[in-house]
Amino acid sequence: MSGTDSNRLVAIDVQGVQFRSAYEMIRALRPHWLRPAAGVSVSRPGAGEPVVYVDGVELGRLSVLTEVMASDVLEAEYMNASRATAEFGMDHAGGAILIRTKR
Repeated sequence: MSGTDSNRLVAIDVQGVQFRSAYEMIRALRPHWLRPAAGVSVSRPGAGEPVVYVDGVELGRLSVLTEVMASDVLEAEYMNASRATAEFGMDHAGGAILIRTKR
């Protein structure tokens, strides 16, 4: 693994390792991306979780990562809450996970 950027995963990071879904890949290689934001009210499901974007389209919270095949991922990036809020607007207290696919 390259290990040079804890907020990014690229093809070289997962070369030779088999994962079924993007969620499994991230859980194994960048588990800190999956942690809910500290101090965020969890009064509604998914509050404090990162918002997931695939190829620029908002798909939802972490559970959607189980539907993305790891073999389709070209790169993945984690944005912290302040950067994600500046880029995408409110409701990003848990940051954002951006997936770019090979398609």
